[in-house]
Amino acid sequence: MFVEKSLIYPTIYLLEATTTIVVTKNLNEHILDNLLNSYKKYFAVLAVFLTASPMYWIAYIFPRDNNLWVFGGYDNAFEGNAKYLFIYVNTQMKSIKAVWIAKDKSIVSTIKHLGFKSYQKNSVFSFFYTLRAGVYLYNDTYQNINIWNSSGAVRFNLWHGIPLKKIGYDIENKDVIYHDGCVKKRVFNINLYKRSDYVLSTSPFVSDIFSSAFLLSKENVLNFGYPRNVLFSMPKHEILSFIETYEPQKTKELVKKLNNYDKVLIYMPTWRDNGLDFIKASGIDFESLDAVLVKNNFLLLLKLHHHTKIQFESFNLNNIALLDNSLDVYPILPFTDILITDYSSVYFDYLLLNKEILFFCFDLDDYLCNNRKMYFDYNTFTPGKKIYNFIELLKFLQNKENIENLNYSLQRDEILKKIWSNNNNEKSLQEITRFVKIISKLKD
Repeated sequence: MFVEKSLIYPTIYLLEATTTIVVTKNLNEHILDNLLNSYKKYFAVLAVFLTASPMYWIAYIFPRDNNLWVFGGYDNAFEGNAKYLFIYVNTQMKSIKAVWIAKDKSIVSTIKHLGFKSYQKNSVFSFFYTLRAGVYLYNDTYQNINIWNSSGAVRFNLWHGIPLKKIGYDIENKDVIYHDGCVKKRVFNINLYKRSDYVLSTSPFVSDIFSSAFLLSKENVLNFGYPRNVLFSMPKHEILSFIETYEPQKTKELVKKLNNYDKVLIYMPTWRDNGLDFIKASGIDFESLDAVLVKNNFLLLLKLHHHTKIQFESFNLNNIALLDNSLDVYPILPFTDILITDYSSVYFDYLLLNKEILFFCFDLDDYLCNNRKMYFDYNTFTPGKKIYNFIELLKFLQNKENIENLNYSLQRDEILKKIWSNNNNEKSLQEITRFVKIISKLKD
């Protein structure tokens, strides 16, 4: 039977027995064309879905061990809130068996080298532990661990950032979500419509946003703070001890190198949902920038989003270093002096260090039109100097006094109070684990 495309508003997909439907509204012609022209690809995905989906329901009948907690990272990385909570549980809670699940063998090997338990996703051991675990803890989605075995467990989303940009169900620009390749994920990934039980927050102000974005009641959005910021409240010698124990050799060598510079700047731009080459659009001349940095004995670290592609090897640079995507940047941040960013939520974390921030927002108008909308007015909620093009950035960095004269402490404090009601990061770890222990027992 042929159905006119104009009649497919809204489109309804029957997903799981007859219990759940996903309604996508106002799909534009481009998206429908991609969806209809790609239907053959979905048969393979459908086969996986029909094979694995029953496991989601079967998993409900398996007994869960409340002292077995499984962890997973965002985009297969050993970092973020899950990493720091995982280390805390392993070192401070001997009654809990903590297991990290990862796709990548190298991640599994790294974690095992630290003396902790880790297994590769889809392995026999991973299947067993995810089926028996009473608690799932993850930075983004329980797809990081195991979708199909998660039913019956407590699912706690530790999340990976305080949002400046709209997230989840708050995203208004549906083209961002329902572009080619994402429809498949939304239709066939249970985690996209079976929500977490709890989401980690940092303040009542942030919890209001998360409650809307994740469609959870405010009672299920917990203001315990972020474990990944635990290093920010430590003295430098304790951070160095942590790095020596848990971080790779590249991080150890880099931190030692930072002492050779008068100032260390780190540039951490966010990813553009439209996939455009924003590095090229920024007009950055890396060689001119490097010359200024050399003159002032500044070092610029580049930590780009893992989807960002850049041919950095073609440049002959002395004082600009591109950080490996596999490195956890949070142990490095306390040793930097200034953050340069644009629309990345990392600046909210950087507020805890009480250091200056430059907002290099060269494409602000385009970003707001073609990417995601924001929760706040950008200019009033970004406590730092705004720089709107590369020439302006270069001129600013040429004079050392410009750096020394930055003083946005009052503006930072104002935002800090809204975002971080719990600045005691050690207490954050304790509160999360105490809550998880209680709630997992209540679920029996």
